[in-house]
Amino acid sequence: MRAVRTSIAFVLFLSLSAVAEGQQTYASAIADARAEFGNGYPRNASDILDQCIDNCDQADSDSQLFDAYALAITTNHEVISTDVNISKEDVEQYGRRLIRAFDKLTETIANSQDQKLKVDRRVEVWTASRFLGNALQRMRQVRSLLTKYASLSADFLNYEGIDLWISSIYACATGEDPFDKERRARAVCQNGCSTYARTFTERFPLWLQSYSNNLAPARRQKLTLDAGAVKDRADRCGAQP
Repeated sequence: MRAVRTSIAFVLFLSLSAVAEGQQTYASAIADARAEFGNGYPRNASDILDQCIDNCDQADSDSQLFDAYALAITTNHEVISTDVNISKEDVEQYGRRLIRAFDKLTETIANSQDQKLKVDRRVEVWTASRFLGNALQRMRQVRSLLTKYASLSADFLNYEGIDLWISSIYACATGEDPFDKERRARAVCQNGCSTYARTFTERFPLWLQSYSNNLAPARRQKLTLDAGAVKDRADRCGAQP
């Protein structure tokens, strides 16, 4: 077992060094990271991809950058969400890596000349946004989540993303969604959280219009009711947020 671990460490060292020194193609570095992830070593994959992000000027195309950023988001999310013994420091480290990869992903999409990039890979975009939300919740940065989601283009979020956004509004005051109806109503009005609730209610119709073709009637009805409940609770908070 020790020999196997030593071999993995050596291969990882070579991959990281090659990426940093420009001796390895961007595609092969991504392939190495994908292999490490597939073999059950997401932390190794994260290390390789972090170097890819540092050396993004070596990528051949926006699609290749998308590959690196999307995989980085997935690997860092895997570390945070599946390691039951993960330390608080590691949650912060891998969470920051995930956030950086997500910001790079959105930047690439925004600046790309490839107009089909976001459309053709929209499922990965939706997944990336959800993983971002999960990571920020795990890092107990609920308000950062609410701010990030409010800044995203409407087509970055699918049903699960909007559901997470709603739950996070109720978690704004304490870091956790109380789920109880009365406690939820009070939570919206605490510690300035109604501001985030009102922002959501302003953004929700834009999202619904953008995503309506991908939404089953039952899910559309549920989210519309849930969004209406958020608005109603925010309106009851009075003039002061």
